[in-house]
Amino acid sequence: MQEKYKEALDSFAKLLEIMDTLREKCPWDRKQTNLSLKPNTIEEVYELAQAIEDNDTEDIKKELGDLLLHIVFYAKIGQEDEKIKRMKWQLRSGVPDFYYYIVLFTYFFVRS
Repeated sequence: MQEKYKEALDSFAKLLEIMDTLREKCPWDRKQTNLSLKPNTIEEVYELAQAIEDNDTEDIKKELGDLLLHIVFYAKIGQEDEKIKRMKWQLRSGVPDFYYYIVLFTYFFVRS
């Protein structure tokens, strides 16, 4: 990967490390499932929609960061689920740019 993406990759790696730590050491995070996270994710989407409606750039960045954390949380849960592991290749071959976009998203919105 090009040097210009190093900061983005480092930021994303740090986010993944944080999620690993939370999932391992925090009782609340450890017991979460896709279904239990759903209401919180919906709330974050509504908060993002409100920030967009208010044209509040700082809140948009904050809510996008919160939503990205949820996406990483779902991915972590999926990583622990054997069925999802088997689907990983299908996702990568079907949407190869997905991971690239997540890294860019992290760079632009979470680092600030």
